[in-house]
Amino acid sequence: MLIQWLMGLEKVTKAETQEERDAIYRFRYRVYVEELKKGFLDVDHEQRMIRDDDDETPGAVLFYTGSKGAVTGTVRAVIWQPDQAPPQVHERFSFGMFPAIDSLITAETSRLLIDRSVRGTLILPALARAMYEHMIEADVSLVFAYCAPGLVRAYRKLGYRPYSGELVCNQDGVRVPLVGVLSDLEYLQRVGSPVAPLVKQHFGPGKRDFLDLRPYREVLDPGPLPFEVEPEVVWNQLQEQLLNEEDDEFRAKTLLDTLPEPAIRKLASKGFIMDIPADRTVVRQDLIEKEMFFILEGAFVVEAGGRVLAHLNRGDVFGEIALLVDEGRRTATIRSITAGRVLVLRRRFLEELMKDDPALSSRILFNLSRILAERMAGMLNEV
Repeated sequence: MLIQWLMGLEKVTKAETQEERDAIYRFRYRVYVEELKKGFLDVDHEQRMIRDDDDETPGAVLFYTGSKGAVTGTVRAVIWQPDQAPPQVHERFSFGMFPAIDSLITAETSRLLIDRSVRGTLILPALARAMYEHMIEADVSLVFAYCAPGLVRAYRKLGYRPYSGELVCNQDGVRVPLVGVLSDLEYLQRVGSPVAPLVKQHFGPGKRDFLDLRPYREVLDPGPLPFEVEPEVVWNQLQEQLLNEEDDEFRAKTLLDTLPEPAIRKLASKGFIMDIPADRTVVRQDLIEKEMFFILEGAFVVEAGGRVLAHLNRGDVFGEIALLVDEGRRTATIRSITAGRVLVLRRRFLEELMKDDPALSSRILFNLSRILAERMAGMLNEV
């Protein structure tokens, strides 16, 4: 029943012609350049297209929803035969951590985009189903991806899981590596993945063998990760690092000022903690993003126009302007000076909070306003 429902969600088309591919490239331009203001991609401004070398890689397939004249969503899958993934992919996803991975067919999904007018609809699970079916046909065992910190929970619901690989640092900033096991029925059911009902169709007696996960347990179920998304663990770490009774004066100067314990628990349930290596760009000026970062450990520098505007430390926040303004444009680049830890919060949390708990959202917004005002005053004093 559920499978029939999924099949009727939205028609997903595999791009077979150059006309279809060009329509996808134009859709990328509309989202990346016109909406998100990304200016460092492989952009063809004359034709208003974005394409890259991976689009022409053998094993690359593009899917889309909508029509050639009005694409509403798209995703790319690149499949590698055993021992054929290029060196940069090995490095990006820490392939060396996966035993005998060179004997498996693997894949990467990327360029997942949905038109903002239909975000939150059932286009995403429809694209996920199409990707899954395509990779099943190609005998893929593991599929890799990476995403912005604020999207980890959304990707987990699709069936990906964070693992203990190195964080991916690219032009966008710090990104989280993810892996999906196509036959891992228990995990896919547990997270409510839209592809979970499809597993039994393809794996089991008389079908494909389930991938033996025992060699990968240390990678898939590791100890400490460079990020933590479980709400109770996030709460415990906030308590340990920021909320001890001897630190009341410090707390009064942060986002947490005057917030009662239930409110902070709510923050912990909606955010997650990420470790940042030293000398990494965490956010980049002019990008359109909607995360705010609350520093738990480490030193960071704020840069814009070739100038250092401020130094940030434990208890400071950054990314708050992009969180608050409608456009969501980053006004500065933030780089880590030392290794650090941050609590990541997305704009959607604040929007939900304004509906569900106006008093608490007002308190948080007041604290953010005070932090902004104090930072501005400090910058003016330095001029």
